[in-house]
Amino acid sequence: MIKTNTTQLQFKDGIAFMTVTGKVSEADMAAALDWLQSQAEQQAEFNLCIEMEKLEFPSLGAFKEEFGRLGEVFKMAKFMKKCALISRSGFVRTFAKVEGALWPGLEMRVYEPEERAEAVAWLKMGLG
Repeated sequence: MIKTNTTQLQFKDGIAFMTVTGKVSEADMAAALDWLQSQAEQQAEFNLCIEMEKLEFPSLGAFKEEFGRLGEVFKMAKFMKKCALISRSGFVRTFAKVEGALWPGLEMRVYEPEERAEAVAWLKMGLG
């Protein structure tokens, strides 16, 4: 497990869990990507669960910049088959659906925080 100022990353039962709790800095994202890359080198396959608390953004541009950083994670889709995004924000969930559609081979679903167990169960299906 690694922890930065705004992210916490943990690998368990074939799932890489990434919790985002604030504005992700370039250093935090670099650490997260390095960690995901190391997991890809160690695991035959894994899925990803991103949990984003409802974050406040001063503008649409600020949101796009922040989510763009998370888009770097989706570029690792060649190592993953599924990604679940958990957030209270309808805007975040909708944006994730659009972003997820851009990565061939990556199936993305979005969930409310109350549906976390369902999201994890879905991510575990098919892992072998």
